[in-house]
Amino acid sequence: MIAAALRTEIDIFCRGALDRAELDALARCAVATQHLTHGDLLAGAEELPTMHLLAELIDRAVRTQPAALLAYRAFSEHLVAQVRPSSGAEAAREQAFDALDDLVADPTELPVLRGALHTFCEHFQLLCQEATRAPRRRADLTATAA
Repeated sequence: MIAAALRTEIDIFCRGALDRAELDALARCAVATQHLTHGDLLAGAEELPTMHLLAELIDRAVRTQPAALLAYRAFSEHLVAQVRPSSGAEAAREQAFDALDDLVADPTELPVLRGALHTFCEHFQLLCQEATRAPRRRADLTATAA
């Protein structure tokens, strides 16, 4: 139930992001965010300020709100499946949503998760804006996770 509710919100955000963002920058940001949600560190190669803010949100979720981390992961997996479709991306997205449902059974947690996800999505939008404006030498945000 929790995953279904968040999936709807994530899908709406992703459709809007696909309409507003430069596809190449959106794909790079989605993959970079996916790596962050799986614990891959920045390794100092990417200096976009919002990337560090996303990393801080993820770190805080790891320590204090594991369900939020799973929501962030579901968001990043869903977005990657949208911008780089593959059977592996689809499977990773479904696993992320299943993990969220497995961990969170109490529907009263939904408003808190929605709020955390909303904040994460706002930061992701800022990251896409920064990546679009960043010099092309920083074109590959995923270099930090490779």
